[in-house]
Amino acid sequence: MKVCVFGATGSTGRHAVRLALEGGQEVVAVCRRPEALDVVHERLEKRRGDVLDAVSVTEAVAGCDAVLSALGMRSGERDRLVYSEGMRHILAAMATHGVRRLIAVTAAGLDPSPDYQLPWIFRAIIEPLFLKPVFADMRRMEALVREADIDWTLVRPPGLVSGKPRGRWQVRAGVGVPGSAQIDRSDLAGFMVQELSEGAWIRQGVAVAW
Repeated sequence: MKVCVFGATGSTGRHAVRLALEGGQEVVAVCRRPEALDVVHERLEKRRGDVLDAVSVTEAVAGCDAVLSALGMRSGERDRLVYSEGMRHILAAMATHGVRRLIAVTAAGLDPSPDYQLPWIFRAIIEPLFLKPVFADMRRMEALVREADIDWTLVRPPGLVSGKPRGRWQVRAGVGVPGSAQIDRSDLAGFMVQELSEGAWIRQGVAVAW
């Protein structure tokens, strides 16, 4: 399988590239700065591209069998429609090239249900004051994906940490994993790569946490 990874130089995307290669996949890593991806492998192709540039997205997806999206925003980019416009370009490219499988990261806090496992301070203060435009754009992205006639999986992690992988995780359809509000980025990427092969959660939004 040949996998196109968007957000390949981000904290989760790097792990997704590495784990997909370790799993025997061919990988096309799409980066604004390919030199920033410090991975070298015979089955890795680094492509310069930007999800807000439809042409580069279409070129990157050509010849691939699936897409992993680990898109993220850098500091100061909160007003850019990276998630929704980027996903619009990804979906158009997938339609052009007949690619049906998509796994995309969003966030646990998108769901309004009180059942999701995020601290009250996040829901009451952090999200409204600091993440409102980001989450609004993520919701637009989710809507685009759910309406697409493809085999999609939306992955909604809670708090992300780095450097503490456990090599295991819990998965629950919908809003949250009871009693857990964290997952390491490597484990999140591990679920994405596993789901790429297993296809256990097609056309579902799932919470993934420890």
